[in-house]
Amino acid sequence: MRRSGPKSGQGRRAARDGAEEDARMETADAVRCDCGHDAVRTGCGTGYGSDAAGRTFCYACCASRDRESIARGDRQFLYLSGDGRSVTNWPGTALMSVARETDRTMYGFCVSKRTFVRAVDENGRTWHGSGGGRGMYLRLRRSVAAPAVRP
Repeated sequence: MRRSGPKSGQGRRAARDGAEEDARMETADAVRCDCGHDAVRTGCGTGYGSDAAGRTFCYACCASRDRESIARGDRQFLYLSGDGRSVTNWPGTALMSVARETDRTMYGFCVSKRTFVRAVDENGRTWHGSGGGRGMYLRLRRSVAAPAVRP
């Protein structure tokens, strides 16, 4: 039986080179973002986000840009936290607190679960939207209803 793959010694050398590259990535200098701050890597994240124009922003500046968008009343594309208590952006910065969370089974072409959320932003305005559940993506819009009491 013939063995395919690297010749003797090449596999070990490739593995060693890969480990060295991983070590360099862990200790690499921070990336300077277009916002003027250094991106700080957290876990598997890059430490920065980018907008449609390709400009990069550190996670803190991403959160402040998201807050500005919320203050303008733009539609939001955020995440429901794993515990269901807050609405967060991609890095996990809490931007709204959840006032109500309801799961419903949707019947149609296939049966699926949908989570409906009412949330309150930092200014006391109510938002509503839906998504796939805890830890998943949410689409939110500002409600026309009177501001809710913050939980």
